[in-house]
Amino acid sequence: MLPNFLGVGFFRCGTTWLHETLDQHPQVYVPQKLKEIHFFYEENYGRGLPWYETHFPSDDTADQFKAVGEIGPGYATRGCLDRIAAEPTIERFLFMVRNHADRVYSNYRQAARMSSKPAPFEEHVAQIESWGPSQRYTPWIEAWINRFGADRVLVVTLEDVMRDAKGEQTRIANHLGIDPNGFPDEPTSRVNESAMPSRPWLYKLAGKTNTLLYRYRLYSVSNALKAMGLKRLMGFGKGAPPPPMTDESRRLINE
Repeated sequence: MLPNFLGVGFFRCGTTWLHETLDQHPQVYVPQKLKEIHFFYEENYGRGLPWYETHFPSDDTADQFKAVGEIGPGYATRGCLDRIAAEPTIERFLFMVRNHADRVYSNYRQAARMSSKPAPFEEHVAQIESWGPSQRYTPWIEAWINRFGADRVLVVTLEDVMRDAKGEQTRIANHLGIDPNGFPDEPTSRVNESAMPSRPWLYKLAGKTNTLLYRYRLYSVSNALKAMGLKRLMGFGKGAPPPPMTDESRRLINE
């Protein structure tokens, strides 16, 4: 079967929380082997719908779930709108957003993982041009609302999740048509905070290896390596933090 909802944006905004929250609900199915399928990216779309369907329950087990979907944080910004709109089964959309400056800094921390001497934050920002309006959320969200209607698009902020995860779970449940009481009593608090490794070179090597495994669809091998404690070997959480974001940088980014 094909999904009836998608999480469509954005990277570094809490999509890990969203995936794991939905995974805990008995009426929801999200892919187990591969969190981000990226099927609607131009380079993957040619694999065809039969390949995409293999990531979701078969038709004879579909009645176990009211909401079936995946979280693809790049779908909003990678030219996927028309391809997604062509699939009539997909009825609901979720956006995860956060304070723009915090998102830029989270991106910086992610990049800094691969260097023992990360460049200053301002240099990183200048290189990726994250100051500009092309990185803002509003134009992308408006495009989806204009295409599908406001009732089919829900925007969730990471700040609201951190303040009231249970309340945001209820909003998401109502949007997807599932039981708000189906989530665990204690909401998941996992947010990818880009912890720093003490062995950046090993992290960089692991990233390249993981990309290769995904290219050849060896998802089970990738998951097995993670289960074996690869992050522990890389010393996650033990590395020195990168230079902080200054108040002036925050002000300029959020202008």
